[in-house]
Amino acid sequence: MKEHNGVFSIEYKRIENYTMKCRLYPNKEQALKIDAILHGLRVAHNVTMYEMKHHNPAITNSKEGVYWPDFKKMSKAKWLNWLRDNYPAVNAVPAAALSTNNGLFNKDCKRAWEKIGKLPVDKWDVQYYSMKKPRKSFLIQKTANSFKMEDNPYVMKLSLPNIGTVKIRGWNNKL
Repeated sequence: MKEHNGVFSIEYKRIENYTMKCRLYPNKEQALKIDAILHGLRVAHNVTMYEMKHHNPAITNSKEGVYWPDFKKMSKAKWLNWLRDNYPAVNAVPAAALSTNNGLFNKDCKRAWEKIGKLPVDKWDVQYYSMKKPRKSFLIQKTANSFKMEDNPYVMKLSLPNIGTVKIRGWNNKL
C-alpha cells in the first residue's frame, strides 16, 4: 500500500501462475478419502456418459434429430446436483474437480470428444472407467499459501480441503 496525501492506494502486481504435478504421500485415512474422491469422479463420469448416450436432454442438445454433447450443461449446478442426489459417491468429490475449466466435464470429457472427431452422441464410442481401466488422478487448484515448507528441502506439506495436510514431493522450484 502506498500513501499519497493521506490517502492509501493499493498497488497490484501480476504474479505468474504455475502448474505443478506433485506426488502425494497420504497416510491411510487420507488415502481412503482420496480413493472416495476418485470413485466419485468415476461414478460421475460413467453416469454422465451413459445418460448422454441415451439422449438425456439435461446434458445434450438436439438439432434435427442429431444429439450433441453439451459440456456447459454438464458442469452446471442443475446436473451436478442431480448427480449428487442420485449417486451419493459423488458427494465426496470437490466441486472444482467437476465444474471448473480443468474439471471432469470441461477437460476430460471434452478432450475425449474432440479426440474422436467431434462426432454426434450416437456415433461416439463412450469410454467408461472400470476396475480394469481406473481413474488414477484428479485436478485441484490451490494457492501458494496452501503449501508449507518442512525442515527437509525435498518435502513440503499441502493443505487440501476434506483431506487434511498431505506430504508432497516433486514441486516446481519456481515457488
